[in-house]
Amino acid sequence: MSGIDVPAPSPRPPTPAKASATTRPTGRHRRTRRRKGRLRRRLLAYREVDLVHSADPAHDGGACLLLVHLRRIVGCVTYRVCPLCALGVITEVRVREPFRDTGLGTRALSHLQATHPGTTWHNTDPARLIADLMRRMRIASTPTPPSCPHPLATPPGPPRTDTP
Repeated sequence: MSGIDVPAPSPRPPTPAKASATTRPTGRHRRTRRRKGRLRRRLLAYREVDLVHSADPAHDGGACLLLVHLRRIVGCVTYRVCPLCALGVITEVRVREPFRDTGLGTRALSHLQATHPGTTWHNTDPARLIADLMRRMRIASTPTPPSCPHPLATPPGPPRTDTP
């Protein structure tokens, strides 16, 4: 086989060393390390947080929708409903800091709207974060609750439909 000339292999540039575990990947579509935090809390908010109706001891005749995660209260929506006028007033919305941007406020208000269909809701909480939530949910914000000739009272829990 001495009559066949085999071309010599072309010189290749040396391959770069693999990136170590301490360097972060660069680029437009790199994976960030935040996916464990925010996304995990958002999924937790929908899977593991229970909505529990309760009477509000601070306000006479009011009700409270508790947001419960692992036997701890992580949020509360305080409200009153007059079933005769179909008028609801949300007086306070509180969500703990780790669960603040997880959609729990939206979930709680949507639950109230589904629990009391046909009710016109108003908000009296002046907090800026709450005002933004109310604007997104299309709930009117007023400094004073609208007038109702009936006392705004709500028994805890969804309205009963089995009474004769």
